[in-house]
Amino acid sequence: MTLLQNAVDSIRLGLEDLDNPAAGRQLSATRNLYAGLLLVFKEKLRLRSPEGSDGVLLYTDVVVKLDASGQLDIQPKKKKHKR
Repeated sequence: MTLLQNAVDSIRLGLEDLDNPAAGRQLSATRNLYAGLLLVFKEKLRLRSPEGSDGVLLYTDVVVKLDASGQLDIQPKKKKHKR
């Protein structure tokens, strides 16, 4: 599932929850709408990331270096998971 599809699904579920009178559905609607909007913004950052950067704008920690031609190379600093 793509980020955008996940966002659309979350927003749709949130709107459906708004119409549901059952207890707790208003809170669920708020959570789903909020999550959907965050995913839309995340998708926009992914789309605006430079090509070949592995979605660098999605990361809070990046590594900036000069490549061989003197151009900036910005890559996400990914954490290594211990197993």
